[in-house]
Amino acid sequence: QGLRHLGSRRFAPAQRVQVSRLVSRSMWCAKRLGRRTYTDVTESESLDGSSSSDSGENSDENAHARTGYIRVIGEEVDLDDDNAVVVIVFSRGQGFGGNSKAVDPCDLVTCAREQASKIFLWDTALDTGFEEFPEDDSTPVSQDVFQRAVRTKVVHTILSMGLKPSSFESIDGDETYLKVGIAPDGHALCHMAACYRYHLPLTREAYSFMDHRFAGHPPGKPPKNYEDEEVFAYHEYSKRMHGQLQPFRDVDLIRIVMRVLGEHLNFRELEQQKVISRYFPAAKHERILELHMKWVSGMGLLWCPEGPDDSVRDYFGEEVAFFFEYYAFYIRMLALLAFVAVTGVVLNSKVLLSSYFKLVFATFLSLWAMAIQVIFQRKTARARQRWGMDAASSSADPTLPDYRPELEGTRRQAFQRFLSYGCVAGACLFFSFIWGEIALFCTKGTEAIATSLLIRVCSILWGNVVPLLAKMHNHRTQTRKTKSMTVQLAVFKLFLYLSPFLRTAFVANWTQMTCAPNLHQAAEQAFNVTGWPTGADPEHLDWLHDYRVSDWATEYKGVPGSYVCIWGCVPQSCATYKTKRNRTKVLCKTDCFYKLRKSLDTLYVSHVLFSMFFLMLAIGYAMLKARQEIASATKDSSTYTFLQFQAKCDEVCRYQYLSWGGSYIEDFLEVVLGFALMACFGMVRPVITVWVFLSQAIEYKLLAYRMTHVTARPYPTGLVPWKA
Repeated sequence: QGLRHLGSRRFAPAQRVQVSRLVSRSMWCAKRLGRRTYTDVTESESLDGSSSSDSGENSDENAHARTGYIRVIGEEVDLDDDNAVVVIVFSRGQGFGGNSKAVDPCDLVTCAREQASKIFLWDTALDTGFEEFPEDDSTPVSQDVFQRAVRTKVVHTILSMGLKPSSFESIDGDETYLKVGIAPDGHALCHMAACYRYHLPLTREAYSFMDHRFAGHPPGKPPKNYEDEEVFAYHEYSKRMHGQLQPFRDVDLIRIVMRVLGEHLNFRELEQQKVISRYFPAAKHERILELHMKWVSGMGLLWCPEGPDDSVRDYFGEEVAFFFEYYAFYIRMLALLAFVAVTGVVLNSKVLLSSYFKLVFATFLSLWAMAIQVIFQRKTARARQRWGMDAASSSADPTLPDYRPELEGTRRQAFQRFLSYGCVAGACLFFSFIWGEIALFCTKGTEAIATSLLIRVCSILWGNVVPLLAKMHNHRTQTRKTKSMTVQLAVFKLFLYLSPFLRTAFVANWTQMTCAPNLHQAAEQAFNVTGWPTGADPEHLDWLHDYRVSDWATEYKGVPGSYVCIWGCVPQSCATYKTKRNRTKVLCKTDCFYKLRKSLDTLYVSHVLFSMFFLMLAIGYAMLKARQEIASATKDSSTYTFLQFQAKCDEVCRYQYLSWGGSYIEDFLEVVLGFALMACFGMVRPVITVWVFLSQAIEYKLLAYRMTHVTARPYPTGLVPWKA
């Protein structure tokens, strides 16, 4: 392709020299990779669903098949994850035993060459392999011919990259799985890593050959950070540095293979044209067992998790490891807060001392919230340094397929972004109106429950609206789109969770008013709902003047006259004590305090119960779908395999937004919302920190179990930390 462009006028003279060098290097790489011709591919690799020539090979493999136990379905399955980096799933079609959603081979495809050109990204890709297509592109071809040609070309393209594909059928016969592998130490992987300038950490032995001025302290060993962790330097991969760099991990293989596949194949078009149904990184059963033993199980994880080690990062990537690192750190800080709260409650049982304790606890809570932010910012910086996640080593973020560059800088795009921000503000105002209307009709005992349900419903509805608003911004990369969705979700959900408490704590004291011709009648009306406050004398009402009693009102509810009004929240429980001047003083807690505390308890309990319910529902849903596929087996001799279960997990529990498998945005936001509630209103109910600590520790374990056994293995993205 580069040689073809050299003859045109697309390059300046200086660029022509650079392109010619790149072409020479790529030709040398292709020669070393051992490029296979299309005639070397057997008919079984065409993936048309009609061939069974690989049955003999599969029978030979089954003689030495490995088996493993899957906890979700509770059964032994065949392990077929060896030599698998990426799995591509092809639907077999209605004519070949596929389901009703697959393509019908009798349908016609117009402009077949144009449709195929959208899939294969190289200009020369259509030169061979499509001889069955008519020369006149306006002549339609059947889906049978189109699917056979495209799928065979996909396999040929994968082979030409130096990758190793192998296929097998699903247990119910409606899908064909294509495992794409690569030798961990082969020439193909080494050349790909060198071409992409992939970064790998140095080995410990590499430091022994360095000058002592650059080798760290002590000389000849890698340097250590403040937490006594070794920090290895990262270097671009090259053949010269091969012996001084650490071996490729599973996540490195996935990143390199997915990148080279993405440069040749448009997977979005493959899915839209129903050539494939899905593709996903291959999971490893042995690594899952290791993660379960070291990370998921154990009483230490249940009560105070220590955070994941590098095995989580090496399997899921930096993004997932960073979330669980923050979550474990937050739970450990909650343990400290719960210990302080329990100690203070035990030592202070009187009302007066309890009020002083709440002041002390509020001060400690503010310092605690600040410490979480400051300490974890440092932990984030150390993680980026230790994991090598700087700008040079981070993988390139590809352009989104729906990005429209012609809209950049136009008034239309500016208006769309302004409209999306207006939708966020309008949603906040709409929620305030709905909550105010519901609060008017709710009784004293049902207001907290109604508020919690309203918050949960609005949160789910807004979560479905945010992707549409993010699409209006026309983001170029997935990172920018994720940040935009995070901001719009966080702004509304923080307002959603905090505004009812802010209104009860601060606004209600200035908007509530009870008026009557005299103070006794005003007190009777004010205490008609909540009852007379305990510990207060109903005959002497002088203490009510401390609660903003005024007699200047000349009109109340449209009726003129002279009124005495009691403003703000109404006292509900009081205690009498003597001041230093031997005066009687009444200290009271108002109905706003009890309403705030009850709403906080209800919201926290419902939040935890809803989170655990959806976690258990995701686990049960994945188990149900897997058992349904096993029950629909077309052959008695067919066995269920590990990658088939992973494909089912990718179908129902993918790690993406609005999926049963969770996502980075949703999981992180749930933790951040709990932290915001605790930092703002934890002093109202100090004992709730114990419940929050225990529930968060259990939820951490459930999330780890879901991530390891239920959620399909995500693409290992880099570190995208949340800002304080």
